[in-house]
Formats: sequence, C-alpha cells, structure tokens
Amino acid sequence: METKKNEKVLLLALLFLFFACIFRFLPGFVPDLNSFAGWAIAIKNDGLRYVYTHSDTNYLPFYQYVLYVYSKLMGSEWNITYYINELKLFTLAFEMLGLWYIYKWTDKKTSFLTLIFVSLLNLGFSYNTILWGQVDGIFSAFIFIALYYAYKQDMFWSGVFMVLALNAKLQAIVFVPLWLLLCLNTLIDRKSIKTILFAIAGTVAMQLLILLPFLTAKGQVLALWNVITGADKVYSYISMYASGIWFLLLSNDTLSNSTDNSIYILGLSYKQTGLLMFFISSLLAMLPVMRDVYRTYKLKYNALQNRERIWLTAAIVCYCFFFFNTQMHERYCHPVVVFLTAYAFYSRRFALYILFSITYFLNLELVLSNHEFPHPHYVWFNIITISWLSTIVLIWMFIRLYTLKNKTDENAGKY
Repeated sequence: METKKNEKVLLLALLFLFFACIFRFLPGFVPDLNSFAGWAIAIKNDGLRYVYTHSDTNYLPFYQYVLYVYSKLMGSEWNITYYINELKLFTLAFEMLGLWYIYKWTDKKTSFLTLIFVSLLNLGFSYNTILWGQVDGIFSAFIFIALYYAYKQDMFWSGVFMVLALNAKLQAIVFVPLWLLLCLNTLIDRKSIKTILFAIAGTVAMQLLILLPFLTAKGQVLALWNVITGADKVYSYISMYASGIWFLLLSNDTLSNSTDNSIYILGLSYKQTGLLMFFISSLLAMLPVMRDVYRTYKLKYNALQNRERIWLTAAIVCYCFFFFNTQMHERYCHPVVVFLTAYAFYSRRFALYILFSITYFLNLELVLSNHEFPHPHYVWFNIITISWLSTIVLIWMFIRLYTLKNKTDENAGKY
C-alpha cells in the first residue's frame, strides 16, 4: 500500500515537472499573462499590501497571494516576465486539489490518477489553465470543496473554502444561495446552533486573515472595495463572446453597437433582462434542493442525500449565470466542468460531460484563435453554432436534474 502511494506521489511530481518544462513553449492569452507579470512585479517592488494602489490589478486578494509567492520564487523582474507561463503551475495545482476532492466525493469509484489524466486530456477541462493561462480553476476547486464539506455537514471547513472561493473570484457569489441551503439543511438536521456559530467564526477569521496585509496599509481596503463594486462596470458589453442566449436573440450589429444598459424590452435593459432570466432559471434549478431541505424539516431526517442533485444544481446555476447574463466572458462557466466531471464519473453517464466539454472548448478556442491559433471559420467554430450547443447542454442538465430519483446515501454527513 505504501509503495503504491509513493508511486502516485512520484507520478504527480513527474507530471508537474513535465508541465514546468513545456509551459514555456505553450501559448497563452498574452494580455492576461502580461497583466499577471505586471502585478507580480508591483508586489515584488512595493509589497503585497500595496498592490491595489501601486498597480492596475482588478483581481481579488487570493490571487495576489499567488502572485506574491510567484514573485518570491522568481526573484527578479526579468525572471517574473520571462517565466510567466510557469504561473500556470499554481492554477494546475489547485485543479489537482479539486480533482482529489472529486475522487473522494465520488467514493473513489475511479482512481485519482485516471481522473487527472482524463481531465488533462479533456481540453474542455484543461484548455483554460494550460493553454489560456487563466485562473478560473482555483475558485472552481474551492467551490467544489466548500459544497463537499457542506454535504458532509462539516460547516467549519465548508465556510473556510467558501471564503477562499469568494476571495479568488467574485463569480463564486452565484453559488452562495445553494451553499446556504446546504447550511440550512445541516442546521435543521443537527439542531445545533453551535455548529453554525463555529462555522461563522471560522469564516470570519479566515476573511480577516486574508485581508490582514491590506488592513494595515492606508487606502488598500477602499481600493479593494472599488475593485469589487466596479466589477460590473469594466465591460459594459452585452456579451464578451460567451456562447449564451444573446447571440441567439440579437444581431451582430446590435451586439457590437449596444451597451448592456440600453433598453431592450418592457422598459428593462439588456442587463436587467439577463439578471431576471438568471434569477428565474437558477430558482428553478434549486427547487429540488429546496424541496429536500423542506423534507428534512418535516420528516426529521437528512433528506438532502443525493449528491448527484447537488452537482447538477451547482452546474446549472453556474451555466445559467453564464448563459443569460450580460458582460459574460467565455471562461465564466469553468466550474461547470468540475461538477460534471464528478457527476459523470459517479453516475457513469458521460454523454452530457462530453458535450459540455466540446462546447466549452469550442468557445475558448474561438476566442483565443484570434490571438494564437488562426484557423478557417468552420461551422463548429461559429458562435451561433456554439450557442445552440450551450442551449442543448443547459436543457439536458435540467432534464437530468428533474428526472433524478431520490437516493439514500449512507455517507451523507460522514467521512
């Protein structure tokens, strides 16, 4: 047993060494990588706590810590810039952590190494990190882990990872209602206020710990707050080329020449219309979980035991956020692939996972191709085609959610 464990550790170490060697030669989205390098240089020169006033960073605190570690490892401005592709290793490490929790939450039905290699070979999973160089895999892993611990009714660690997710990417906020439903279910099932209070104390302590460097520097908290409150004002476009509903409803001329604050229908702007569609669709997605929480209250036992329901609900809520809202980037549905990975390898139903992976890859490649990978405009790289695929994926996820049978899981609330 110990030998097999050592072999797995060795394989993981060799995998990271392999990527450390090849990342220098892989392309990435240059504007993003240049921004990361600039922020890391600012942190090196002026310190972590001044990053929000001494650079143009618009990322939340957790990634500033990643850049701080990276800048320390690199040592010089030249190294920071020259080896910027190696920054992808940090995100890859967090994605490996997320896969480890997928391995645990799926009752180890599939070996951890198999999950890793399938995910790396699946461009729908790995493209955003390995080729693009973006960091959505970090908060996606944290969200998955937060819901894992909430399902296990360990609210302390669930709260800690939810705080980490919210400090990694603001999009994590769309998962908060589902997370709160799981918290409420735990409170009803355990009938222990102490459990929730302990969790609240842990989340507050973690948040203060993350903010500590910025609390000690003048003007940093205000600058960070401006980043948070100004997030929806950076790109006032109807779509940032996300394969959502807007490419099916509007002409290219409208998409190119209108802001999302323009009036669309019934006196509502595009932004307000998108938010309304998102709220309605995400409510529909959470109804089965809400029903289970109510059954826990009425029947006096934990009725929220179907983990597939939680995974599908989380995936749908995230995809509705991506599909209906304005200002969406093509990367904003990244957590979906994490939850569908768990669903596919647990249920052994892979078709939905495969279709989403293809759709997500096509959307990412369509955008990045304008910078690194020129190719003919085949029909499958057409944004309208990809948006129709997104529609099929969303409808399919809803069908899977509402046709799930209630399952009793003896491992719910246990380790």
